[in-house]
Amino acid sequence: MRISQDLADMYDVYYSSHMLVERKRQLASIDSVGHMVELMGTDFGDLVDVGAGNGAVLQQIWERSLAKTVSALEVSSTGIEKIRARTNLPIRYLTKYDGYKMPFEDNQFDTAISVHVIEHIEHERLFLQEIGRISRRVFIEVPLEGCFRGRINRSFGHINYYSPMTFINLIETSGLRIVDYRVTTSSLDYEIHCYGRFKGTAKNLIRRGVLGVLGKDLAPHLMNFLLSVVVEKVD
Repeated sequence: MRISQDLADMYDVYYSSHMLVERKRQLASIDSVGHMVELMGTDFGDLVDVGAGNGAVLQQIWERSLAKTVSALEVSSTGIEKIRARTNLPIRYLTKYDGYKMPFEDNQFDTAISVHVIEHIEHERLFLQEIGRISRRVFIEVPLEGCFRGRINRSFGHINYYSPMTFINLIETSGLRIVDYRVTTSSLDYEIHCYGRFKGTAKNLIRRGVLGVLGKDLAPHLMNFLLSVVVEKVD
């Protein structure tokens, strides 16, 4: 099993991007690592990033001394090149893989992370079973785009759209169980970068207000949010 050729071709050049996109990924990585710390504390042990992209998340983890070792799996050649170019990031294993088969032993890592990856995956349960096999716990973050205002947009490779209920069901039908989860928002800095100061500030305030009033179960039906989960294998 491997990802389709159309997706493979798109992802192979996915990280040949300009500096504005690089800055967006850096800001997103800061947000994601903050969500990891909220859910998992500050000791990630031996960590592997599955779908590591350009290495921005791993860079944040290493600079904050959150992991003992860091490794990466990535389907994109340009992503691998970007990670290799991070000379101050001591990668233990850096492997280009087929999107599903992960070349590691059972429970080889203390922590595996998958940040904004599963919305791109054709066969999510195969992916989840495999990432659960190689690690003792898994942190996953996905966008919640399944609200009534959501729009299908495949230009970024998003082929799956989730609400909290559908994603929790996906986890629980993949031989995994949820340890903890949070519905979160992007940071103010990220939204200003994406939408400009006025619109970004307004979006951030509204999003946080909706989440505060309606809570994590109802708010994602109204607006887009992020879902951060920690999972482990069912005994």
